[in-house]
Amino acid sequence: MNRRAESKARTRAAAIEAARRLWARPGSYETNGIREIADAMRMSTGAVFANFKSKAELWRAAFDCDPPVDSPLTRLGPKAVALLEKIAGVDSQALVFTATGHDDLSLEINRLLGEVSMARELAEAA
Repeated sequence: MNRRAESKARTRAAAIEAARRLWARPGSYETNGIREIADAMRMSTGAVFANFKSKAELWRAAFDCDPPVDSPLTRLGPKAVALLEKIAGVDSQALVFTATGHDDLSLEINRLLGEVSMARELAEAA
């Protein structure tokens, strides 16, 4: 691979990484566009558009799925995350006690809390 191709690959990877950080929290797709992604990369919007035709294409590269569609359900995402963060602040024994006898629910809550924790760390790193 020549230097130009290597540089383009690094820019593409940087755009994907910045998009993942900025779009980690539910609801952040609508509020963070190509300009915010470019700012996070400390590059121009042209650098992003040289690699991706649109915001939606960048989302697909970052998350391997279609971008979120605005709807009442997707607008509930930030509220659900806030609720999970409150639950995460509760003593872990209280959480386990609440879910006793519901192992599948316990596993699901713990998985979601782990995802919230990772999303929070990504958002704070941005």
